[in-house]
Amino acid sequence: MRNAIEKEGKQVDTAKILKPTCSKLLKAADNSVPSGSVAAYIALRERQKQNLEADPMIENDVGESSLQPADEVVEAGPKKRRGRSKMLKVHARTVNEKVVIKVNKKGQPIGDRKLKAELSNFLGTLVKDHVTITYVNWHVVPEELKKWMLEYTLQRYVIPQEGEKWVLKTLNSH
Repeated sequence: MRNAIEKEGKQVDTAKILKPTCSKLLKAADNSVPSGSVAAYIALRERQKQNLEADPMIENDVGESSLQPADEVVEAGPKKRRGRSKMLKVHARTVNEKVVIKVNKKGQPIGDRKLKAELSNFLGTLVKDHVTITYVNWHVVPEELKKWMLEYTLQRYVIPQEGEKWVLKTLNSH
């Protein structure tokens, strides 16, 4: 290892020139060697080694070897998403556990927001589970299937007859 660099015919001690940062090392490089050459790289590495031997690392200083390369991206796992609603509790209800739904004059459910949301989500799961994607629109879905979904809903909820039309409209919208 060289402890001195020849600059303009004079020998200069590298410990006086070199600083611990890489950018300053590059600025202090010998101008007689073309930058980007193998010789310039070797000289830079030697100066870095000399500097590391001369000065111990400062406590908060982070070495380059401990840093991750900029192009290396730490990949996070796939984003966890909530699954679609299955409404298993509603499907598991017995005849004795039916929930009463109150409706207004237009047949729309009124009352507790959570109960209305549960009914709407339940109707959505019925459509997603039983109506295949091959049906272009609601008018093509067989009447028997529509009737079965309404009866299945009435097995889980107590809905007045005025609200049955709203149930079919909601099944249509899902």
